[in-house]
Amino acid sequence: MKVKFLPILLLLLYQCSPGKNEPYIASITEWQNKRNTELQDTTGWLALEGLFWLDGGKFDFGSAQNNHYVFPEAFPELAGTIELNELGEVIIYPSENSSQIKLNGNLISVPVKLTTDNPGPPDKLWYADEWLFYAISRFEGKAIRLIHTKSPELSRFKGMDFFPIDEN
Repeated sequence: MKVKFLPILLLLLYQCSPGKNEPYIASITEWQNKRNTELQDTTGWLALEGLFWLDGGKFDFGSAQNNHYVFPEAFPELAGTIELNELGEVIIYPSENSSQIKLNGNLISVPVKLTTDNPGPPDKLWYADEWLFYAISRFEGKAIRLIHTKSPELSRFKGMDFFPIDEN
């Protein structure tokens, strides 16, 4: 009779043994660290300042409140025009006031058709070396994603709070 309970006893002892859950705990901790790192990236979610879904046609963008797409005050009142044409192409027309807009590192002064993130990689527009914006393509349509790479939120973020890991 004692022999029948020995496998059950050994199984229970194994379940309670220290170190059994170390790989599981390590994988969760690794994911948590990776998540915090991604959030603190200068182009991550904490740096996201705006998402502007594009309407068909040409519309002005900049810091002036009368623009169709109102960007932060760091931008000129009229930074340029964004067009979503009938072919689904996104075109940026920089204004004369936006001499600091760069495309992939080069100043632009003429209209530029942007490659979106799908199929990607997207063309990246920079303003004043701290504002990044680019076109994205989703099922819902096309949009401009605006990132502030020097957002105060990045320095305020101290990491996410996670529930304690259930070791059982």
